[in-house]
Amino acid sequence: MRFERAINDQRSAVGARNNPLASSLQPLASPRSGMTLVELLVVIVLVTTLVTTVIPILSPGGDDKRLREASRNLNAYLQGAQARAIETGRPFGVAFQRLSADTDRGADNAVSIRAEYVEVPAHYSGVNPTSAVRIARNPNYSPSAAPPNNRGTVWVQFVQRGPTMTGMPPGWTADLTPPNFFRPGDTLEVHGQRYTLLDNPGALQAVGGYFPPSSAEPGGLMTLLATPEGTPPSQPVDLLPALPAVYDAQGYKMGDTPVLSGSPAAPFWTAPTPYRISRQPVPAGGEPLEMPAGVAVDLQSSVFTNGTRLYRPSQAPYDSSTNEFLPLSAPVTVLFSPQGNIDRVFYGTPSATGELISSSVTSTLALNVGRRELIPPKPTERAAALSGTQKFDEPFNIKLDVIDPGLSETDAKKLMDQYNWLNLDSRWVLVGGQSGSVSTISNSAVFPDPRIYQTATDGMVANQLAAAIDNASSRTTAGGR
Repeated sequence: MRFERAINDQRSAVGARNNPLASSLQPLASPRSGMTLVELLVVIVLVTTLVTTVIPILSPGGDDKRLREASRNLNAYLQGAQARAIETGRPFGVAFQRLSADTDRGADNAVSIRAEYVEVPAHYSGVNPTSAVRIARNPNYSPSAAPPNNRGTVWVQFVQRGPTMTGMPPGWTADLTPPNFFRPGDTLEVHGQRYTLLDNPGALQAVGGYFPPSSAEPGGLMTLLATPEGTPPSQPVDLLPALPAVYDAQGYKMGDTPVLSGSPAAPFWTAPTPYRISRQPVPAGGEPLEMPAGVAVDLQSSVFTNGTRLYRPSQAPYDSSTNEFLPLSAPVTVLFSPQGNIDRVFYGTPSATGELISSSVTSTLALNVGRRELIPPKPTERAAALSGTQKFDEPFNIKLDVIDPGLSETDAKKLMDQYNWLNLDSRWVLVGGQSGSVSTISNSAVFPDPRIYQTATDGMVANQLAAAIDNASSRTTAGGR
């Protein structure tokens, strides 16, 4: 039977092939199962959602990766400035722009998410070969006077050869100094001394019936206020070096002509002398360095290893009526010398007389690259009890906030993670003040040791910063040298 059935099936198949009509009448095969386009799109959406959800869980180092990337980029950017200083033979550096300059919020004074290249223009010595300056000890100076007359300041006049101007030595007149050319903080070198130019022509008061023309007078004799470089803003002692003053306020050389009535009875002005002015940094062009999302340079916890911090809130203007800091617009600028070391740093906080505070550098600079949301650091309850802006200078005290309450290591870490200089995800970019070497190290901290932090002073931020840098677990370079 099976044999006959097979023969019949075979004949039927042959007949179907020979009979097209019969073949066309055969039932169609059942369709193959599959996915519709809508079903496929749904699957893709589900898979994408799953991947985006799982990756952050499986990769907890996402923030850490951005911090490493930012510190490497900053390392390279600083080395680029260093190379340009060596190549051009003039100071070249990096300006860390404050976020407060864009947001107009004092709370953002310590936040920098963008850095730009800056350079120092060529030295200025006047517009013609006879350009000179003459210096006079500020006759308004008094140790008990208000700034700037309490700083041992001097008057500086820019002169040149020409028709004699009233009050000038024979053959001298005003120099053609460009308007708004000088800025507070520019450095004047004359008579072997360095002076910092200030911006306070209102302090140039009448002396003996003689009033120097204002620096704002168009085409007039430019007179600026200056102070010996490095004089502290509140210095009550006259630290001026000896000045070779030989002319009185009327332009007469002392000893040659009797002192006129109303003129100072002592030598007043020096003889016109060649000079050189080192101007402040200006933008140098080139691509700025932008920090990755959520990352910033924490200027408040960036510090020199001698303890000097780049930004202290107590040095910033503060509105006591609103209990808020006023925004600062000037950046923090790090300049490299043509020898490759740090030349000087401009802190970007104007003094009472208008100039930018700057200083030469001898110690290593540690720039803290941390999380944006941790700037500014929130004061603890104990720090909030401090007076005025001091609570923002010292927002966290290891002795008072960790050791005295007896926090466990887990609880201490949760608290310390709220501060970039104690958060282990942060990075330090180190710049040698003398060597100029640039390196990147990871942050490192150990559970606070009661044997070290025995007093509240031991637990202050300056000591926290020193410990955070000294305890760094790795000092290997990351793209540095």
